[in-house]
Amino acid sequence: MTAPAGATVVRLDATEVDPEDFAALAAQLPLASTLPPRTVVAVPAVAVRRRRFLRGVLGDRKVAVSRATRCTALMLRGYVDVAADGGAAWGFSSPC
Repeated sequence: MTAPAGATVVRLDATEVDPEDFAALAAQLPLASTLPPRTVVAVPAVAVRRRRFLRGVLGDRKVAVSRATRCTALMLRGYVDVAADGGAAWGFSSPC
């Protein structure tokens, strides 16, 4: 199972937060009530942690975000029919 086609992908930034802090990560997601009905929002299994030094050489670091954390963050922002597979978690902005 993968995220539905046409999903809006939101890439999380874990530079200043713990990648398992679902409340901090949820704040980076748009509120479901601000989107058109049945809009799909997907959250990848990795977040970016920006490096302060040597970024130009090494690039940003990627950190894993658990499936439970991503799904909880989506539910906190009002998404429904939340689901996940290994690569993404997603939810719908409204049931109809």
